[in-house]
Amino acid sequence: KKKTVAEIGWLRISGASGYVVEYSTSKKFTKKTTKNAVVNGGKTKETTLTGLKSGKKYYVRVKAFKTENNKAVYGNVSDVKTLRVK
Repeated sequence: KKKTVAEIGWLRISGASGYVVEYSTSKKFTKKTTKNAVVNGGKTKETTLTGLKSGKKYYVRVKAFKTENNKAVYGNVSDVKTLRVK
C-alpha cells in the first residue's frame, strides 16, 4: 500500500522542553495501534508524521513535557483530532 506523510501543528506552551505527538488508528489509543513522535525543543510547534497508510483514519493528540531532574513531567493531553490520509 502507498505510504504517505502528514504535517501536525499545535500552539506552543511556554516553559515546555518538548512535545509528544501520539497517533493511532483506534479512538481508544491502545498500545497495539498507537505510535509516538517525540519532538524535543519547546519552541517547535509542528512535526511531520511519516509511514502513514493511504486511505486510513488516524486519531492524533499532543502533550507537552518539561524535563526536571532528568525526568519528564507531562502536561495535559490535548483534544483528539481526526486525520484522514488521502
